[in-house]
Amino acid sequence: MYYSQFLVALLLLVVGGSQAQSVWTYTCRNEKFCQRVAVADLPGGGGVPLDVCKLNCDKAHGSLFPLPTGQVTLGPNTTPFYPGYVTPSGYDAYPIPVRDLFRAAAGIFIDYLNKMRPSGPDDPIYRNAVNVRLTASDTSTAMFTLGTDESYTLTVSVSADGKTVTADISAVTFFGARHGLETLSQLIAYDEDLDVLQIVNTASIVDKPVYLYRGLALDTARNFISLDGIKKVIDGLSYNKMNMFHWHISDTNSFAMEVEGWPQFTTHGAYSSEKIYSLADMRDLVAYARARGVKIVPEFDEPAHVGFGWEWGPSAGLGNLVVCLNEDPWYDLCLQPPCGQLNIVNDNVYVMLGHIFTSMLKIFDNDLFHMGGDEVHFGCYNSSEEIKAWMAANGTSTDVAGFVSLWGSFQHQAHDKLVAASSNKDITGILWTSELTHREYISEYLDPAKYVIQIWTETLNADTPAMITDGYRVIFSNYDALYLDCGFNAWLGSGHNWCSPYKGWQSIYDHSPHGIYANATNSTMADAALADGRLLGAEAPLWVEQADEKAYESRLWPRGAALGERLWTNPTTNWADAEHRMVTNRNRMVARGINADAMQPEYCSMYQNKCYGPGAWDGEVTSPPTSPQTPAPSPATSPQTPAPSPPTSTPPSSTTQGNQSNCRIMLVFSPYASLNSLEKFLRGGTGAASSTVGGIFLVITSLLWSLSTA
Repeated sequence: MYYSQFLVALLLLVVGGSQAQSVWTYTCRNEKFCQRVAVADLPGGGGVPLDVCKLNCDKAHGSLFPLPTGQVTLGPNTTPFYPGYVTPSGYDAYPIPVRDLFRAAAGIFIDYLNKMRPSGPDDPIYRNAVNVRLTASDTSTAMFTLGTDESYTLTVSVSADGKTVTADISAVTFFGARHGLETLSQLIAYDEDLDVLQIVNTASIVDKPVYLYRGLALDTARNFISLDGIKKVIDGLSYNKMNMFHWHISDTNSFAMEVEGWPQFTTHGAYSSEKIYSLADMRDLVAYARARGVKIVPEFDEPAHVGFGWEWGPSAGLGNLVVCLNEDPWYDLCLQPPCGQLNIVNDNVYVMLGHIFTSMLKIFDNDLFHMGGDEVHFGCYNSSEEIKAWMAANGTSTDVAGFVSLWGSFQHQAHDKLVAASSNKDITGILWTSELTHREYISEYLDPAKYVIQIWTETLNADTPAMITDGYRVIFSNYDALYLDCGFNAWLGSGHNWCSPYKGWQSIYDHSPHGIYANATNSTMADAALADGRLLGAEAPLWVEQADEKAYESRLWPRGAALGERLWTNPTTNWADAEHRMVTNRNRMVARGINADAMQPEYCSMYQNKCYGPGAWDGEVTSPPTSPQTPAPSPATSPQTPAPSPPTSTPPSSTTQGNQSNCRIMLVFSPYASLNSLEKFLRGGTGAASSTVGGIFLVITSLLWSLSTA
């Protein structure tokens, strides 16, 4: 009997102990770093949870990302509150399209807060009010364009009694106000000690972006990405104040986009009937993005990167709509299999382009449209008897100049079809750099008033400064700096893929369009190009030959965020100044549901000034390493996992509490410590601590059963 009572008491002690607070807390050092310290070392209190510490420890930046471009003032104090006591207001009288955008954005903001602190019992002492007032002077702009004002100001104040926090966000347009809401969300953190949210209760921020075009491109044709998957990309863009989602929706591999009135495209071109973007899907996606301050720029790539989905032409009496589709050897006809290019001497091709453009522009915005235009392979056209016969009949040579002329004629006709399909006759086409954009051809075939050039060629390509100087607006997507699919194994043959090495977030952060053009010309010319919009911005593409629904997020993030700050802020400092905020921002994205890749061991967040490169010690840490190299592991241990200490009977010190006590017991009962089925039963404790308690529970209940049957 006494044994049973003792063991039950031990069980209750262990379960209750798992609820004890951590022995660690965080303090701000030098108004810059959050440092983990033992609670026992702060007898007078003063520590706070890590995320709360990061809100305003760095007085100049806090944990804001991207860094604001104007004045930033953050107060030293926070006010606790619950999500249910937040009230957005200020926009209900606006015209319906803009009012609905504000309502959607306010709902998204509240959702952020509920994710930080799920509903639960409230302590009356923390039922403080947070009033968020949103205003825009332009209440008619409900569609983002390259001329949209994205500036905002944010002020946060607290009432004299400390019971009410007021956040005022004022902007010219909804899109600026939405950015202000994102900034406000970054002044809020979850306080796990008190189980409340904390908000910086005095702040003043003035902010606007440097570059007009700040985006990511995602290919969903080589591997299908679901609608929900694409929405997560848009979420990530919004968290980083990036405003452009370039959707590479079709390619030779597949045609998954529904075209109104022409089901043949998806019937022949989709990977399966489940892998299709319906008209309703695309409308939903446009609305979803707009409420998050993101514009979808659709790309219909042509005349190359076209194939499956077009092969039904002969059976419909339209002739061959494509040439060299899926032919071998592919390397003589295209740059990767499967091959395929539009049959640009067939008049029915232009008729079908008109139908496609009309269908797309009923859904997507009618001011920017990506027309592709890269990697046109003259070997493909030279293999087509139909095309060669047409060229001969029309006196066009089959040399490079002749094929460029044929291509230029196609581009002119395709653009005419785009304009005819659009209600906006000033619609701008975007084209990738290609043979057609070389300096000897570009002015003949491409009018700078009608086209934006997206530069995927190398950073130091000589054509780039020339086209900017000649008046072309450009988007930087240099493959040697911004391609997110680089640095992995080859999928054609062995070795690494063609654009290796991997592009780390640091080099992406430092990739400055202004700096590139200034280095090629001078800073005065670069300033002028930025001011007049020729330096539109940049975009990091992800081609998904080797990234499907299971892998694409970690390829995009957090590297995409690094580009986001480069384009919003254009900082004069390099990546090192942003590193701590990058890590915090990555963790914030993960908390919101983005599967962003890890940047560092979690230790580095707990000791912000400890993780630095060789030679970078600034004297602020207390114990600099004696060697820049990681010590080699002893032969008896794995390089990843240290050898476990043997069980000890030494009692825990007076400062060892809660989960640390559990860990000591787990060494004894480790064979039983992975019974996850018991975790939900046990009060308190999560992760390893809960499993530990589960193991102990099994041992105790087994002993009780033995005693009761003895």
